[in-house]
Amino acid sequence: MKPTAEQQQFLSKYLSKNLWYRETYTEFYDHILSALETKPDNMPFEDAVESIVAADFGGFEGMSLTEKQYKKTIFKEIQHQYLDHLIAYFKFPHVGITVILAILFYWVTKQSWFNFWVFIGIFAVLRMTPRVLWQIRNISAGYIFTRPKRSVKDSIFEWLDYISPLLFAMFIISGAIFGYSPIDWFKNINPIVLVPLLVLWALHTLAYYRVYKDEFKTSITQ
Repeated sequence: MKPTAEQQQFLSKYLSKNLWYRETYTEFYDHILSALETKPDNMPFEDAVESIVAADFGGFEGMSLTEKQYKKTIFKEIQHQYLDHLIAYFKFPHVGITVILAILFYWVTKQSWFNFWVFIGIFAVLRMTPRVLWQIRNISAGYIFTRPKRSVKDSIFEWLDYISPLLFAMFIISGAIFGYSPIDWFKNINPIVLVPLLVLWALHTLAYYRVYKDEFKTSITQ
């Protein structure tokens, strides 16, 4: 059986309704198209597709399970990638970058113009930089305008995106525990605590960027 353009469109919609991510969508689509070549021409197309899905993947539940397992695998890969990049900044030679950041942020905290709003500005820049780079990657790779479904990696990058606000929330909550408002807590907190927090934010952003950079290279070569 050789599917017509209309039948291929049906298959595309059929899979789109049951799959979340373009990687698994593409794999299942290509597999089913190839398997259809073994089906007789007189067999109804929908029956042929459902028989392949049932036999090769165990039905919709099997496809869903495969997709979930694929997501877990990719999540672990990117998580390890991120942690490796982060840990590298505490080892030679990248530890030099950590030392420079610590000196820089210590100098910043000692300036007369450094206040709570400058602190928030630094956080905002470190928070938004990976997001901007992500969008640049998406546009450059044609993801936003040409791909029918989101990448499984996008949802994993969103997990990384939560780390920076989580650190900020921990800072605010720690002040609230002692009865301070965010601004009062900032005024009373020791630079010895504030500088490591800023350094950790910066290192997270650098590690995050390197993960994006690795993914961008992978996307271009695929």
